[in-house]
Amino acid sequence: SCVVMIDTVAPQAAKLVFPGLSIGTEVQQRSRRHSAKAAPVDEEPGNAFARYRGAIKRYAPAPYAGRVVVLRPENHLDLRPAMGWSRFIPDAQMIVVPGDHHTVITRHIDATAAQVRACLQVPS
Repeated sequence: SCVVMIDTVAPQAAKLVFPGLSIGTEVQQRSRRHSAKAAPVDEEPGNAFARYRGAIKRYAPAPYAGRVVVLRPENHLDLRPAMGWSRFIPDAQMIVVPGDHHTVITRHIDATAAQVRACLQVPS
């Protein structure tokens, strides 16, 4: 089996993901809210985006023994080996695909899909 990650950066240390939300050591940041208004709908408990933010906040990468392929868009500036994942998966492979964060799954979907397909093929 193989894990394929598309444009997924491993945290280096504390990494700000959203205002007030970081991966790793907590990052102190001033709140953008200037009043005590009700929380926006996307922050209400049970909301899909709130659950997504919660998952990011709880995520702590750990070593993984399986095969991992990281697809890095050619326009991505993180040039660390396997976009930082080699820290957790020493044998992680990185393949550069055309496009940027958005166009790898829109304009260049055929090239990205071909790489995903090749990675997931089980040797006979």
